[in-house]
Amino acid sequence: MYLNRNKACQILNLDPSVPFSDDDVKKAYRKKAFQVHPDKSPQNPPNDDFIQVKMARDFLLNDDINEIPSFNLYAEFIEKAIKGIKRFMKEKFEEMKTDDDDKKNDNYKTIDIHLKVDITLHELYCDKGKKITYRYLDESGELLLRSIYISCINYEIQRRFIGFGDWDSNTKTYGDLTINMHIDCPKHYVINSCIDKLDLIRSIPISLYDYYYGFKTEINHFNETIKIEHNPHYHGRDIIVEQKGLQGEKSRGDLYLLFEIDFTWCNEDVMCEDSMKKTFPSLYP
Repeated sequence: MYLNRNKACQILNLDPSVPFSDDDVKKAYRKKAFQVHPDKSPQNPPNDDFIQVKMARDFLLNDDINEIPSFNLYAEFIEKAIKGIKRFMKEKFEEMKTDDDDKKNDNYKTIDIHLKVDITLHELYCDKGKKITYRYLDESGELLLRSIYISCINYEIQRRFIGFGDWDSNTKTYGDLTINMHIDCPKHYVINSCIDKLDLIRSIPISLYDYYYGFKTEINHFNETIKIEHNPHYHGRDIIVEQKGLQGEKSRGDLYLLFEIDFTWCNEDVMCEDSMKKTFPSLYP
């Protein structure tokens, strides 16, 4: 779950348009926590609603997070957030990468099969699934072909299929099949794997004017058109489009639109040069 001020207020039943103090946050937290605490409500899993309530409280009590940043700090925040998530995903993929060097490891089981599968974010979003065909060694020592289908619903980066590997004549059992999924994300898209693997984050370049005064536009999101409206008095850092993320078992995740603001017109040198060109056009061939 990607958390921002509006969503945190929604969890604690606070009005984001009305100023509130830390005491108001703590009071709202105690009231909400009493409702969803596992001891009071056994039907609520402890890692779901109760954890979200604690995250919302910590978020709203953090002055550094809720402080309205300057435009420069905001641009730096977006850049670092996207780079950090991409770096995290790259490190995870490298950890799961298996190649011929892995077979030199003493702990490597030769009866297990490890495959790497490439899949696009579009295939993941549309839940097209993936058919994989591979070779395995049967009981007679022959190499045979086997095909399996991997669903994209509530996807897993690594999947293990017990008994789908090669035959081991010593133990008289089949090894396991491990499939590592490599997701190819298009430009401007990032999977929010740090918090919720079903949420998508997309950066949208906008001008400083549009960010300050608001705008209405349409974006293409995997062959469907989404209408968005930015209200600077309400949205601030981002816009949340619900049910436009990746497909889970019961519902889709959310799409978070982060603004990349063009600060070109905030550069004094650029503004001065443009003004000189308009005033003395003959000096600029």
